[in-house]
Amino acid sequence: MALFGFFKNTNSDSEKKASKGKAEDTVETPVVHKQEISVKTEQTSGATPSDVKKAENGTIQAPDSNKGETFEKRNGNSVSRVFWPRYGTQINELVRNRQIRVFVDADFISGEKFGVFSERWRAGRGAGNNGNVYFVPGFEKAKLTSEKKQLLKTGDYIEWYSRSFEECFKSFHERNVRCAVLFLTTGMENGLVAQKAAREANVNLRWYGLDANGCICSLSTGEKAPFSKDNTEKKVFKWTDQMVKISKRPSPNRVPGQGETVIANSNKARIRLLKPLMSNHNSATYSTSDEKYCAKIYTAANLGIDIWENKADRMIRERIQIPGVCWPVDKLMNESGQFVGILVPTAHGTQLTRSVFNGATGMSQVFPEWKREDLCILADTILTKVMQMHKIGIYFGCLNPATIYIVNPKEAYLVDSDSWQIEGYPAVSRNRTFTPPELIKSGSKQVFFTPDQENYQIALLIFMIMMPGKFPYALRKSDSEEESIAEKSFAFGIGSDMRRSRDAERPQGVWRIAWDHLPYLMCNLFYNTFHANGKKSAPGTRPNDYEWKRAVNGYLKELKGNDSDDSHSIFPKTFRRDGKRVFARCSICGQEHPEFYFLRNMYVNKQKVDVWSMGYRICLPCAEDKSDVYFTCECCDRKYFYTNRTKIMHAIGKSEFGWHNQKWCRSCKKRTTKCSGCGKEIPIYQMREFIDKKRNLTRTVCYDCFAGLLDQAKKEQEVWKNSIYSYGRCRNCGRSFAVTNGEAEFYRKKGFNFPTKCADCRARR
Repeated sequence: MALFGFFKNTNSDSEKKASKGKAEDTVETPVVHKQEISVKTEQTSGATPSDVKKAENGTIQAPDSNKGETFEKRNGNSVSRVFWPRYGTQINELVRNRQIRVFVDADFISGEKFGVFSERWRAGRGAGNNGNVYFVPGFEKAKLTSEKKQLLKTGDYIEWYSRSFEECFKSFHERNVRCAVLFLTTGMENGLVAQKAAREANVNLRWYGLDANGCICSLSTGEKAPFSKDNTEKKVFKWTDQMVKISKRPSPNRVPGQGETVIANSNKARIRLLKPLMSNHNSATYSTSDEKYCAKIYTAANLGIDIWENKADRMIRERIQIPGVCWPVDKLMNESGQFVGILVPTAHGTQLTRSVFNGATGMSQVFPEWKREDLCILADTILTKVMQMHKIGIYFGCLNPATIYIVNPKEAYLVDSDSWQIEGYPAVSRNRTFTPPELIKSGSKQVFFTPDQENYQIALLIFMIMMPGKFPYALRKSDSEEESIAEKSFAFGIGSDMRRSRDAERPQGVWRIAWDHLPYLMCNLFYNTFHANGKKSAPGTRPNDYEWKRAVNGYLKELKGNDSDDSHSIFPKTFRRDGKRVFARCSICGQEHPEFYFLRNMYVNKQKVDVWSMGYRICLPCAEDKSDVYFTCECCDRKYFYTNRTKIMHAIGKSEFGWHNQKWCRSCKKRTTKCSGCGKEIPIYQMREFIDKKRNLTRTVCYDCFAGLLDQAKKEQEVWKNSIYSYGRCRNCGRSFAVTNGEAEFYRKKGFNFPTKCADCRARR
């Protein structure tokens, strides 16, 4: 039941809305048509032709027009006549007005009169008007600080996701043809901008302010804009952030597995589950006895809540037919008639993550003949499907590239559709890589993803297609991947106004060259979307799928007029030859590159050395390759090869600064151990073994302790040599004499016998 906790927020109103519409269709045979792109649905919303009465005088009246709204015929177009509120109108009258919708901007929310507006609006809604809300454009909300956003009361408003007033009122007009807009602001400038945008979108708009008594007032004279009815197609699924109601229920007594049989709900056909294709924590997908379809079987824990079956019913009710979109066609039951999964069309090809997103390895193994044109066509193919999905209100929620299968540039399949976000059913999959920066930075675990956040994920998908498998953010010093996303550490950049992020590692080799071959307009779009300083990186300003499709098709058109082999190669060998760059040949790889792509300077003994003037011609990728020079570490006895850069550094160091050959590798220099003398942590390569012969001990100590022990040993040796080894009696004078340890050791080494005379008698000989 772990998933039930994820969907803990419920909304009975959204469930009631979802239940309205046509009765469930009976699917006789699960068939997926691939010949045409269409959306077949009988579900309707709003007024129908039969709901409108035509008067004898040519005026068309809506049946529920209790506010005096009329629609007059003017030159063949229906123009709405709006009864605008007078100055001094109370806020509660705006709440009850079904003919006009109220929009507010960031300046109004930040102003001192918004508190009065919010209180009176909530009071007005409490008197049986729970359905009426005011609207906040998404790009205006993005201007608010976190403190100001807290002033917005959940349930009183709806955020209308848009990047400008033009987009805001255009999309609003598509969904609310008969409604006019009352725009509340604090300044004339924003009111004029909104009015101009509304006029272009055929929206009837007037803008007002709020006086000291909390009533609407005039800031300046607002103009009326002509209003015309828009017959645009309505979305099948309407975007909402209100969760459907979720209830617990008994889990099925039997969840079928490989080799077992399930039953199609529509025609009771028996389908055998064959080979498992993929699985996750929610379900397992199997190939079936009907090769045209696959079966997705949910886990017993997930079947303990009703959201999966309810979502399947909602999806199957709409017979979505977009080529390559594997939309559910039927429910699957076990032998007891209990819901266990869905039947979906079979996808073909290879996962995007195992082909294009796997870089040079994936491309060489799966699509070795592809050129850059194929990447453009593939991006256009996927974008076409995404645009068709968005047009009818289907969103990925959180995009997972592993659910995209590729056959060829013009044939792609999108699977796992039951995990997508539709209406009050949230996306159930999560992909940290494709999570927008603002969610990672805030740590938010929101259930519903906004269309603007979907735009971010589409941009990331296109980038990783055009730069096969390359992630746009680079790790900065001491940063994790999540931190680089949150900080928008975009490492690519061209031109004077496009700089890579500070401290970000600049991509070298193939990625820098591949980026150079992309057209400037596309690079500019990527930069402004992903870079922290980008003009379109803020939430609410991101490019949509139409803009990316235009950029991709523009690049494809540009490639058709380009004769350069490198420009058509997915992984070009060198940079564009634009006629301005001076090229030179690398002495190692033999490839020609622009001069800026060569090793020019390096620091030796903290001094900057110009290696280019010294005659070295080594490109940056070759500078990091392995050279033919190596050394053997005296600590671990392993061979270590220099890079070409290090080889040059040591060559210059030996000739100019008297460097010696390297003795220890980096690993051994970093490894430490405790000195048995002083107890400090010392690098292993700086430790020495001291053999104490007197005590028959071997000690590992640092250089300082070794010198001290050596000095101590010398002193002890001197004392030992002068100490008495034995006594003897002189055979001449009869006196006793001593033999020291040093003398005894000397006699033994020479093979002599110990003396029988004292030192004085031996001296008189």
